[in-house]
Amino acid sequence: MSENLLNNLNHAKKYFLLGNSYFETAKLGIRVIVDSGNKNYIISSKPIDESDLANIVIKSDTYLFRPSLFNLLQGIELYLKGVLILYGKFNNSFKSHKLESLFKELEKYLDKDSELILLIKNFINSPIDILKNYKEKNDMNEITQIYESLRYPETRNNIEYFYDEIIYKGVESIEQLKALLLFLENIQKSCVTIYRKKETELNR
Repeated sequence: MSENLLNNLNHAKKYFLLGNSYFETAKLGIRVIVDSGNKNYIISSKPIDESDLANIVIKSDTYLFRPSLFNLLQGIELYLKGVLILYGKFNNSFKSHKLESLFKELEKYLDKDSELILLIKNFINSPIDILKNYKEKNDMNEITQIYESLRYPETRNNIEYFYDEIIYKGVESIEQLKALLLFLENIQKSCVTIYRKKETELNR
């Protein structure tokens, strides 16, 4: 039992470390957007230099939000798989990238009122308005479909995605992006708590 738990802890730690890398990269990108004020334009009485505009836009959601969102979702996948490993419920045969399926599996082993379950459930069912509107605009039913849309600009049926709901949002998105940052931090803390609890079981 102790040997299996130790193996699970070591295995899960690899997923958490990689997931943490994706999360920290996502947080870095989102913070840049927030700190820059998410400006996509310049208002000036003088001629605008193209490089000046580029330096501003490159710090906005136009450039940074899609890769940041992808890293956020990739990080969630790794964290959920890491927790399943801690409970001995994940192996190489479980290759799903579908966040909803991973969450459904996780619900079997964590209390329904646990912090991680509530965080993920809320994210899946009631995402921030930016993501909710993006799903609706692209006729998506699941968060996983957002995940897939950030890999390529079109579906497998060659239908282009409409990205305008998650870029060019300006200052109106700042508070929502701050909420995403808080969500990321809470996911990390929650997973660390679960990991520490399993470590305690090993040391009994």
